[in-house]
Amino acid sequence: MIRADYIEVDINRLGMDTKTIEVPEGSKVSDVYAKSGITLSSTEKAWVNGEEALLSNIVEDGDTIQIVGKKEGGRK
Repeated sequence: MIRADYIEVDINRLGMDTKTIEVPEGSKVSDVYAKSGITLSSTEKAWVNGEEALLSNIVEDGDTIQIVGKKEGGRK
């Protein structure tokens, strides 16, 4: 059960199990990474709900962040 002022965001990364992270409302993609201990490599991109995302994008409850590299379909 999440607290009223917190949201849940899923993170998918090739070769890893999906992680569900609880973060405060108004958190950015970068905040989710910091909370989960994830660091993007220089060849990886973040997508939120199928749209390319910046680290400064705000996430919403139930969003799914997918991390992909160039070989998995990320932009070059």
